[in-house]
Amino acid sequence: GEQLIDIGASSSYPKQDYIDTNPDIEILPVSADGLGVVVNEAVNGTTFKLDCDMAVAVFQRNVTTWTEFSSVFGVTVQQTGSINVFVRSDASGTTATFAKWLETADMNSNANGADFEWTLGHEEALSFPAGVNAVDGNPGVASGVEGNELAIGYVGLAFLGDLVAADLYNPGNGEWVTPSIANVVKAIPSNLTAPGQNIMNSYLEGSYPIARLLFDLINRNHVSGTTIMFVTWCLVQGQNYVSTVGYVPINGTAAQDYSLTIMSSLYPSE
Repeated sequence: GEQLIDIGASSSYPKQDYIDTNPDIEILPVSADGLGVVVNEAVNGTTFKLDCDMAVAVFQRNVTTWTEFSSVFGVTVQQTGSINVFVRSDASGTTATFAKWLETADMNSNANGADFEWTLGHEEALSFPAGVNAVDGNPGVASGVEGNELAIGYVGLAFLGDLVAADLYNPGNGEWVTPSIANVVKAIPSNLTAPGQNIMNSYLEGSYPIARLLFDLINRNHVSGTTIMFVTWCLVQGQNYVSTVGYVPINGTAAQDYSLTIMSSLYPSE
């Protein structure tokens, strides 16, 4: 809004008060991302499945041992000891997005009646309950889970590495879905009408439930020709590099179409 910066980047869709205060700012999807829940291989080998109620119970510390987890949800898990939960200590869009998904637990209906509600909000920095391991960044969570045989945590798609990534239940399509670039792309609708459109728990077949768009922000009334060229490059040629850093390219999707339509309407102001 102050015209000091050419391009802003955000992993969260800006809040409404920012949008209202800055009507000249164009919010452009530039790529997408998915978030994975990861567990140590010792928890249950290479197979793990979670629905949103299960995730809420674990990350809110309603359930604190793997024995209790197995009992409450009527599932079999090899581990029996304490659930060692790893979360982000730093403010991040990853945490905010994960928490927004946890707030959708009421979309689930468990046959065994295990019904949990997320009560901690969805800010970028959360006050998690006592007993969690709060560490710095996605790498901190990933290494924490890797080094602890009772551990579970959440990370961006780029940080799944060799960890066991849980298949998550998507109540939108009724499927258990593995986190992957391809399955996040499936969550982007063919008619994206607004950049803030929710793509979480998409009804589309095969779509991964914790999906989000990532954004560039530019001022349509204060934009240089160089900025227009660069952002357009990011939206076209640059998509070839998005997956190499673990994010999700949007080429060929309605999200790319939306952003390119905006870019084609801009003229340099200087």
